[in-house]
Amino acid sequence: MCEFFTSRLTPRACLRPDDSSQYQFATMARRYRDGGGLLTGNEVAQLVGRHADQSTSRVAHWIVDRSVVSLSWRAQIWLPLFQFESCDMSLRPGTERVVRELTPVFDDWDLAVWFTNPNGWLDDAMPLDVLAFDLAAVLDAARADRFVAKG
Repeated sequence: MCEFFTSRLTPRACLRPDDSSQYQFATMARRYRDGGGLLTGNEVAQLVGRHADQSTSRVAHWIVDRSVVSLSWRAQIWLPLFQFESCDMSLRPGTERVVRELTPVFDDWDLAVWFTNPNGWLDDAMPLDVLAFDLAAVLDAARADRFVAKG
């Protein structure tokens, strides 16, 4: 299964200096790589299907319910793998709590970017990197950023 947890994206192929969204996607793909990378919704459903029934419905529910980080890019839904347990593709405890803090004020794209950008509340570390060892700090950062974003 490890071969699925490496990003198959080549960020250089996505870059065009005149398109900031391409640059942003390539940057996210690179930063998510250490957490397992990005896969399409269909690819995630295939992995979930190895461990659970109705995998497509399960993944679709997570996306529609905004229980997971997902973003749309070039007619595909992409999901970062950091939010799943590698052994059974269940949702990692705590990640959904962070997502729930931010979904009232961030759209899907901004939420995905939030996890990969250095965060001042986390001493300029990326929430993606801190989440593995300090969920409480990431939750606090998410709450603070939600408050700031609400104005």
